[in-house]
Amino acid sequence: MSEEETEKKKREGSKKGQQYVQNTDEAKQARKNAKDVPINDYDELSVGEVEKKIKGLSKDDIKAVRSYEKNNKDRQSLLERIDSKL
Repeated sequence: MSEEETEKKKREGSKKGQQYVQNTDEAKQARKNAKDVPINDYDELSVGEVEKKIKGLSKDDIKAVRSYEKNNKDRQSLLERIDSKL
């Protein structure tokens, strides 16, 4: 199966609430630790929204956000902004 076909199947499954590719052990562990993220509904937030919400958080909380972001969405622009706060 080509990479393009795989991506198509992932998108189709996602629309149905299904997962096409099994999570890695690291991703599973990160999800278990999601409750440690000090921002409610984190996974639903845009980069800009997360950036606003981390203002006023302690360094430890910001580190928890960074760790969760790195292990999940891994949005480089957000990681750079978080790093600038540490």
